[in-house]
Amino acid sequence: ESLNERMGSLNQKAQQISAIMTEVTSLRNLFTMPKGAGGAGERLLDKALHDILSSDMYRTQVRLSSGTVDFVVKFKDCMVPIDSKLPLEDFNRMLAANDDTAKRSHWKSFVGAVKRRIDETSKYILPGEKTTDFALMYIPSESVYYEAFIKDTQFGEENGLIDYALKKRVYPTSPQTIYPYLMTISQGMKALKIEENAKEILAKVNALRNDYERFKSIYNIII
Repeated sequence: ESLNERMGSLNQKAQQISAIMTEVTSLRNLFTMPKGAGGAGERLLDKALHDILSSDMYRTQVRLSSGTVDFVVKFKDCMVPIDSKLPLEDFNRMLAANDDTAKRSHWKSFVGAVKRRIDETSKYILPGEKTTDFALMYIPSESVYYEAFIKDTQFGEENGLIDYALKKRVYPTSPQTIYPYLMTISQGMKALKIEENAKEILAKVNALRNDYERFKSIYNIII
């Protein structure tokens, strides 16, 4: 009877452990992006652009001499290139590794993959083709963005990915940080529009003043 009670208690504990492991697996899945997330990333970026900008302020799949960029935001006579990048394979391997040696190895591979994505984005910086002298790289995963560009150190070594990106004039963004960039661009566009309207009003005022001078001259002659 005592043995049966202990066996029953062990079964209950085993079930509890199984439930906890299921929760841990689900939690890890939140940070492990699926392989097909690249297309979803472009859809998320499209939604962010749609939320902030009007449809005539950006274009999708724009061909440049260096390739096709996912999006461009039209800013007066220039275009701001925005490309969606998600270096997943080494990131997922780093999460799945059981020891620090393997994690460090996959981290270094992850750094190399991120640098290649930065280089790919920088090729869309083409002022000769009316792009701005910078580009935005959109990473549709906050966890990937955090590990790549926010975390100062990895395995006791300084994380230099953000410096590498800035040297290439590429500004990394994420689902949360893309909005301030787009709001800044939107406000800049509104300011330019106000400036253009002010110039138009000033031109009309000058034309009206010329008309008044001609009227005054004719009126003096009549008098």
